[in-house]
Parts: sequence; structure tokens; C-alpha cells
Amino acid sequence: MVVLCKPSEEFYQCTCKRFESYGLLCRHIFYVIRLSKVKNFPRKYVLRRWSQDSLPPPSVIQAIADSPDIILREIFRSVEYCMNRYANEPELLQKFRDHQVQLMAKADVDVPIPKKTNKRDRIASILGMSQPEEIIVNVPKQVSTKGSRKRIKSSIERSMNPSGKRRKNCRFCKCSMNDRNQAKYNAIRAQVAAKKASDKAGVREMKQKERLAAKKARLAEKNASVLAAKKARTAEKNACVVS
Repeated sequence: MVVLCKPSEEFYQCTCKRFESYGLLCRHIFYVIRLSKVKNFPRKYVLRRWSQDSLPPPSVIQAIADSPDIILREIFRSVEYCMNRYANEPELLQKFRDHQVQLMAKADVDVPIPKKTNKRDRIASILGMSQPEEIIVNVPKQVSTKGSRKRIKSSIERSMNPSGKRRKNCRFCKCSMNDRNQAKYNAIRAQVAAKKASDKAGVREMKQKERLAAKKARLAEKNASVLAAKKARTAEKNACVVS
């Protein structure tokens, strides 16, 4: 950091700009002032809030001297002062106590204690109205607020399904189920079940035939390879005998 110093003009400025930013001299300027052996601190660097000039003028204090908080503090201070002074004088302390009791009685006469009111009267005084004798508005009926309301159906939808319930349809013939066509539905269901069973049996039989054919093919291939190997050994043996 660089400090520009002019002791004759009482001018000090640092490149850190602390005084310009916060109104406080930095340690660099204080170090230069100490090296310069300045006896009197520059007056222009002493802010007003550091001096006695920061206190408000007497006129302002006099203007707020009659506020309730200040009056209460003065009363507490005076009573505490009297109690401390009369602490070692029982007779004077008793007279002071009697005087305070008289002041309390006078305060009750000057400012009487209001009568106790119930909660309903206090609310009525705050709202500026009393509770009516006849209650017109009653407690509403309890309703369910879970989820959203159902969609309002049109007249066509209501005529198509008067009961408001979803009708069940047969998954095979797609007709509505009732007592009249229940036997038909059972017959169709039995036919479908029988067809599924026959299809499953046919598939099982076909798979079994495929497994048997594959087994025969593997066995024939094995026999052919064994026979070929046997013929090869026989031919080799005959060739050795001839030679």
C-alpha cells in the first residue's frame, strides 16, 4: 500500500481507500503518522460521532423531558433514593411507608379500578356490536372435501344408465350380463375353456412327437458313426494281414 503524506497540510491518503469507503483511517496511515512524530492528531480525521458533539442539543432533551417513560424513570429513581436514605432510620422509613399508602389510596380514588368483564363483553366492546338474541345463521352441514367433485352428467348419459352404475359386459360375446343371458355366458365360457384345453393338449402332443423324432435322429446318427468306425478298423486289419 502507498500512503500520500503532506504533514504541513495535514493531508493523508492511502491507496486502500478505507477512509473514503468507511470513514475510518487505515493502519497504514496510522503507521505513517507515528513515523512522522505528529503531536496533534489532524482534526478533520476525527469524526463527529467520536466527540461530544454527537450528543443532541439541550433543547431537544428539554422537549422530550415530559414523556411518560422519563417521568416513570424519575419516579422510580426518587422512590429508590428515599428507601436507601431511610434504610437505617426505622421511624422515618415507617412514615415514608404510610405516606406511600396514602398516595395509593388517593390513586384508587382518582383512577378507579374498572369492573371485570367477561370475554363476550370484551369482544362486543371491541367489535362495537353485541350478540343478537335470535341466531339466524346455523352451523352448515358437514360435507366431504376429499378429492374433487364428480362430473355432472348430461341428460343423455343419465337416460342411458339410470342406475348410475357401470354395467358389466361379457368378455366373449360383449353383451351385457343379466339373469337372462347368464346361462348363455356360462356355455360360452365352457366352450372357450374346452377349446383352450384341447389346444394345450395338441401343443403338448406335438412337442412330445418332436422330442421323439429328435431322439431317433440322434440315435441313428450315433449308430451310423459306430458302424463307420467299425468298418474302418476291419479294413485296416485286412490290409495288415495282406501285407
